[in-house]
Amino acid sequence: MFRALGLSFQEVGIALLGEHTEHYRQLRTFAAWLAVAAAGGMGLIVYTPLATVWFQEISGLSPELTQFTLLPARILVWIPAGSVWISFQRSVLVHGRDTRAITRASALEVLGVVTVLAVTVQTLSWVGAVGAATAIVIGRLIGTLSLIAPVARVTRRAPRPDLVRTPSSTTIG
Repeated sequence: MFRALGLSFQEVGIALLGEHTEHYRQLRTFAAWLAVAAAGGMGLIVYTPLATVWFQEISGLSPELTQFTLLPARILVWIPAGSVWISFQRSVLVHGRDTRAITRASALEVLGVVTVLAVTVQTLSWVGAVGAATAIVIGRLIGTLSLIAPVARVTRRAPRPDLVRTPSSTTIG
């Protein structure tokens, strides 16, 4: 539910960046607030008594399964924020026509998930749900971090609208 905000943000970002990414700062600020709201909303459920209402009353889990679910859900609280942020990064890259970075980041994210899952479950003998939640968060972090430099390159090479000369701005008279 909270992750859906991030998933839908990519299309919005592409559409609203502007021809010369002139709305980058405003969109980045909005993405940051949306990420906080998405993670905060999930946190409000999984770190408060609302967890019992959500998992038992709404989802129909037994009290035992609710207890089992809490730790993985709490680990995953960062995923909605990560979804918003990576969608923002991807929108900048798609707008800047640098989609190879997205492919690399996705591959690194999957590699991170597989590696962390193998280590946590096989080597450390963690419960599968806890290992999987940890792997998903670390994988997303790896993917997001790997897009920082490509996004910076795209935003640096975008023409600044205040410096773009149009025929009307060079006309004297």
